[in-house]
Amino acid sequence: MNNKTWKFRNGVQLFDCSTFPYAFRMMYSTLKKAEGQGKSESEITKSFKILSPVGTEYSFAKAMELASQQGLIDRDGNINSKEFKQKQSN
Repeated sequence: MNNKTWKFRNGVQLFDCSTFPYAFRMMYSTLKKAEGQGKSESEITKSFKILSPVGTEYSFAKAMELASQQGLIDRDGNINSKEFKQKQSN
């Protein structure tokens, strides 16, 4: 396993991700899928974590804050596809 990757933990599984935007997008998609199954956001996100390559751990709330600062989500909390594509290519 490459220690320079970001990781997304959904409570059960750990996924390697090349960048924070990719890990965040995976977390966001997992949330939306679970919400579609009738689960509450707090129930779903309590076990979500994003781990940085240097070992910093981001809870769901902290990851949302960082994503907002990077322009990955809009004011309404939706994915900003245009910005996300730019961040992915960098």
